[in-house]
Amino acid sequence: MHSLGSPSIYQSDGLGDLSKRLGMESIWGADIEIPDFAHAKHILVFGANPYETFHGFNRPIVQGRVGNRAKFTVFEVRTSFSSGLADEWVPVFPGTDGMVALAMAHVILAEGLADAEFVQQWTDTSLEELTKHLRLYTPEVAENASGVPAEAIRRIAVEFASAKSGAVFTYRGIGSHAGGTDAVRACMLLAVLTGNIEVKGGCCLPREMKWQDVEPIPPSPSSAGIAAGTMSRHLLPFLIK
Repeated sequence: MHSLGSPSIYQSDGLGDLSKRLGMESIWGADIEIPDFAHAKHILVFGANPYETFHGFNRPIVQGRVGNRAKFTVFEVRTSFSSGLADEWVPVFPGTDGMVALAMAHVILAEGLADAEFVQQWTDTSLEELTKHLRLYTPEVAENASGVPAEAIRRIAVEFASAKSGAVFTYRGIGSHAGGTDAVRACMLLAVLTGNIEVKGGCCLPREMKWQDVEPIPPSPSSAGIAAGTMSRHLLPFLIK
């Protein structure tokens, strides 16, 4: 970057997913998750279109669906490329995914399908506290808010919790609404409740490397040694300057 005349990079693309990043960071300290789609038995997507906008996920999703017989369930307000190819597309009113996720968590607790050992060891709450907190978020309440039938909410919640290895993924479809940060937290609660964190087929913490200042600083661009016909069009403006 010093060779180009500035060590700074400005990127505005990340503004659209701030709600997701804040939600993720408040759950486990990192602002993103790495879903292990290839080894999941159930892939649960809220407000995202991975087939079209996350090309790096295409291969692992296909590996999970074909090689691992994973179910691919997509909650989406529209018929996207991903929801159109899903095993089950669940239309949902815009901005209500979080309510559906809380109702699914309610069902998982009520059916005794939560991973009590994981919650006790790795969280700052308990199944009792969660059960009390979620008592009002019934599938019927969620149906009234989201348009998703209560029976579908119950069935998908049981399917996901019973799969034992499940990956949850969210994106701007829920994060760009009012309350988007809490909606992301509600969706990821499903992975926490079922113990699908840092396990094969679940949601993994990212491994990050921090870029440090490069030493020594690369030299500034110079016209020395550039022969006719080999000049880079990218460096030309800097050479002229």
